[in-house]
Amino acid sequence: MTMIELYNNAGTESYGSFDKLKSAGGVLATLASRGVKSVTVSSFRGRRLVRVYRVLTGESCRIIKMPTLPPTPTPAA
Repeated sequence: MTMIELYNNAGTESYGSFDKLKSAGGVLATLASRGVKSVTVSSFRGRRLVRVYRVLTGESCRIIKMPTLPPTPTPAA
């Protein structure tokens, strides 16, 4: 089972867990309307953290091209 979790970029506030990024579209749109420019996404496979990346919020969510972030523990982990 795979899932993603959305956090603010500081990693201190969780915006929720979803089965895929498309499922988080409503939350991303709400955050964009509140002025949040990007969020950090942690991708899990089972209980294992696989990838951490940033996504721009707005009209369409877009993954920011950046070096791969090391999988560090998230506040929920």
